[in-house]
Amino acid sequence: MEQLNEFIKNDATLQSRINIIEEEKEDDDELFHPGFYIGIGIMFLGTLLSLIIGNLTITMVTNIAGMLIACFYKGILKLLQDIKKDFYEQG
Repeated sequence: MEQLNEFIKNDATLQSRINIIEEEKEDDDELFHPGFYIGIGIMFLGTLLSLIIGNLTITMVTNIAGMLIACFYKGILKLLQDIKKDFYEQG
């Protein structure tokens, strides 16, 4: 067992493969990340607002925005963090 641990510590490609497998396991819980609930909430809010106001454009825009947030939450969050980091580096 110790030989296996030493082999893994010395092999960089094997370490990166193990890290990739662990990241894939973390991505399996897509229904539990906050972006899913935020997106569904925005879609629900837009539907209610359109029923109250009577404007279907609000429903269309909020449904598209909610769906994008629900599907691409991690990508959007990473993009915003990169923009914030670039903004503070330039300032």
